[in-house]
Amino acid sequence: MKTSQIQLASNGDWRSALARIRGGQQGRVILLWPERGEPRAPRLVLQLAARRCQRLRVPLALVTSKADIRLLAEAFGIPTFANARIARKESWDLPPKVSIPKSALSMEGIYLRIMAEERRAKFAGLE
Repeated sequence: MKTSQIQLASNGDWRSALARIRGGQQGRVILLWPERGEPRAPRLVLQLAARRCQRLRVPLALVTSKADIRLLAEAFGIPTFANARIARKESWDLPPKVSIPKSALSMEGIYLRIMAEERRAKFAGLE
């Protein structure tokens, strides 16, 4: 079973990482979250990755040291690991089915969700 490691870009470009999940012939996927910088809407990125892996019947795991991202991943049923070596040794299953409203999957819907999450993060930081 081939395991693919896919690194998310630190500049926030998550589309190419999700395209690699779709395009590869892997048995399972390890998504490597950047240590510095991150995608604009981490919740949406994890939802889309989980959904794509569920559709392709490919197990997904996440490697990150960020506690907030670990909590988000666990909320979606994505196993998290401290490093890729540990993730490769462990076995994990498909993420549970993730439902995303169709309106949120259009480019306009994705853009609006990203903007809303950025505003929430901004205001949460001010409190």
